[in-house]
Amino acid sequence: MQAEIIPIEIESLEEYLDLLLTKDHRDPFDRILVAQAMDYSLDIVSRDEKFDVYSVRRVWGRSSGITSRSRSVSAGVGN
Repeated sequence: MQAEIIPIEIESLEEYLDLLLTKDHRDPFDRILVAQAMDYSLDIVSRDEKFDVYSVRRVWGRSSGITSRSRSVSAGVGN
Protein backbone atom coordinates (compact mmCIF):
# COMPACT_ATOMS: atom_id res chain seq x y z
CA MET A 1 0.00 0.00 0.00
CA GLN A 2 1.28 3.43 -0.88
CA ALA A 3 0.21 6.74 0.68
CA GLU A 4 0.30 10.07 -1.10
CA ILE A 5 -0.50 13.59 0.05
CA ILE A 6 -3.13 15.14 -2.20
CA PRO A 7 -4.03 18.82 -2.32
CA ILE A 8 -7.49 20.14 -1.56
CA GLU A 9 -8.68 21.21 -5.00
CA ILE A 10 -11.63 23.44 -5.91
CA GLU A 11 -13.52 20.37 -7.19
CA SER A 12 -13.16 18.72 -3.78
CA LEU A 13 -14.47 21.86 -2.10
CA GLU A 14 -17.48 21.83 -4.43
CA GLU A 15 -18.13 18.19 -3.41
CA TYR A 16 -17.72 19.25 0.24
CA LEU A 17 -20.37 21.95 -0.06
CA ASP A 18 -22.81 19.47 -1.62
CA LEU A 19 -22.37 16.79 1.06
CA LEU A 20 -25.23 15.74 3.26
CA LEU A 21 -24.83 17.37 6.68
CA THR A 22 -26.21 15.05 9.32
CA LYS A 23 -26.65 15.88 12.98
CA ASP A 24 -24.54 12.83 13.91
CA HIS A 25 -21.56 13.65 11.69
CA ARG A 26 -20.63 17.30 11.49
CA ASP A 27 -16.82 16.94 11.66
CA PRO A 28 -15.45 19.23 8.91
CA PHE A 29 -12.20 17.26 8.57
CA ASP A 30 -14.08 13.99 8.00
CA ARG A 31 -16.29 15.72 5.46
CA ILE A 32 -13.29 17.01 3.47
CA LEU A 33 -11.89 13.45 3.49
CA VAL A 34 -15.20 12.24 2.05
CA ALA A 35 -15.20 15.01 -0.56
CA GLN A 36 -11.66 14.12 -1.63
CA ALA A 37 -12.50 10.41 -1.72
CA MET A 38 -15.41 11.21 -4.02
CA ASP A 39 -13.38 13.61 -6.18
CA TYR A 40 -10.38 11.26 -6.56
CA SER A 41 -12.34 7.94 -6.49
CA LEU A 42 -10.58 6.79 -3.33
CA ASP A 43 -11.58 4.57 -0.42
CA ILE A 44 -11.86 5.80 3.18
CA VAL A 45 -9.78 3.77 5.65
CA SER A 46 -11.58 4.08 8.96
CA ARG A 47 -13.45 2.05 11.54
CA ASP A 48 -15.94 4.93 11.98
CA GLU A 49 -19.35 3.82 10.67
CA LYS A 50 -20.43 7.45 10.26
CA PHE A 51 -18.75 7.39 6.84
CA ASP A 52 -21.29 4.80 5.65
CA VAL A 53 -23.95 7.44 4.94
CA TYR A 54 -21.82 8.81 2.10
CA SER A 55 -21.30 7.32 -1.35
CA VAL A 56 -17.74 6.20 -0.63
CA ARG A 57 -16.29 2.79 0.15
CA ARG A 58 -15.02 2.44 3.70
CA VAL A 59 -12.38 -0.20 4.44
CA TRP A 60 -10.89 -1.25 7.72
CA GLY A 61 -7.96 -3.64 8.12
CA ARG A 62 -8.10 -6.46 10.61
CA SER A 63 -5.67 -9.23 11.42
CA SER A 64 -7.67 -11.54 9.14
CA GLY A 65 -7.52 -9.13 6.20
CA ILE A 66 -9.33 -6.04 4.98
CA THR A 67 -13.06 -5.77 5.36
CA SER A 68 -15.20 -3.25 3.60
CA ARG A 69 -18.59 -1.64 3.99
CA SER A 70 -19.99 0.35 1.13
CA ARG A 71 -23.05 2.27 0.18
CA SER A 72 -23.58 3.13 -3.44
CA VAL A 73 -25.64 5.77 -5.09
CA SER A 74 -25.72 6.53 -8.79
CA ALA A 75 -21.92 6.35 -9.23
CA GLY A 76 -19.56 3.89 -7.53
CA VAL A 77 -16.50 5.35 -5.82
CA GLY A 78 -13.22 3.60 -5.11
CA ASN A 79 -13.77 0.65 -7.42
